[in-house]
Amino acid sequence: MLEREDKRLLEIVRNEIERVHGFIATWFRGAVAGSSDEFERQLGASMADDLINIQPSGRALTKHQLLDGIRGAHGANPAFDITISDCAVQGVFDEGRLILATYRESQTGAKNTIPADNDRVTTVLLELRPDSDRPLWLHLHETAVDR
Repeated sequence: MLEREDKRLLEIVRNEIERVHGFIATWFRGAVAGSSDEFERQLGASMADDLINIQPSGRALTKHQLLDGIRGAHGANPAFDITISDCAVQGVFDEGRLILATYRESQTGAKNTIPADNDRVTTVLLELRPDSDRPLWLHLHETAVDR
């Protein structure tokens, strides 16, 4: 059984993962205004400057490469959606400041992924910041898995 603190951390992590992926999906669909300020507020400010994203292909992207690709795809994929499941806290480090978590991301209608309907298991390292209600994304590693 999860302790109260574990439940609180899991809720913070799940909410953040769902928030970020929800924004990405609405951005790709064009269901949110293509404002640079909104993009920065929702995504840019949530990602560490030295963030590395390991794609399912094994390609490593910097924060700027990742965000430039997303930014340039506003409204380019009207049928795209993401569902998050199986979110779990795998470890807590540095006196509760760093959270290692995993989750399953299910994409549907992805134009630039083969197959368009795909799943990935992702590991993320988040930093809880005393000056923000949102964790900072430090590292992201996505692994393609069969449906």
